[in-house]
Amino acid sequence: MVRKSHLVLAAILVVVASAVVSYAVSASVPSAALPAGSTRYYVDQGTSPVTTSDTVWHTAGGLSTSINIPGGQTGDVMILFCGRTWSDDLTWMEVRAKIGSNVVSPGVLTMAWNASYEGHCANFVKTGVAAGTKTVKIEYRSGSFHNVELGPRSMIVIVNLH
Repeated sequence: MVRKSHLVLAAILVVVASAVVSYAVSASVPSAALPAGSTRYYVDQGTSPVTTSDTVWHTAGGLSTSINIPGGQTGDVMILFCGRTWSDDLTWMEVRAKIGSNVVSPGVLTMAWNASYEGHCANFVKTGVAAGTKTVKIEYRSGSFHNVELGPRSMIVIVNLH
């Protein structure tokens, strides 16, 4: 026959085990998937082609905006970029996103190669951006001192405040 004290002990063990499992599952959820307070959206676009043969970075015309993260909060910033790219047959185009002076993950991406018009999209993410006003922009450059062109393009910035 089961004693009352054994039932109480079993109930306590079930509660403790449940709490441990719940904590482990919560800890395994990436911070970007946690609930947020509010979300802000910013949209920029450029239609006239911009070209360069420089290997220094240039802001892609029309793809620069200021975001504001209120005091006492941080933001997860997602930058969605799409555009038509072209390079001559001796080079490639590279693009990157920046928040202030910081390059955003995944870093520098190759967008056009070997004399072709191509449509490309890329996503950039930076979590835990501190409070304040920041400039978000897309930059581009030539890979080897030959012509590259960035045609119609857009940038959507989503800021998840928490």
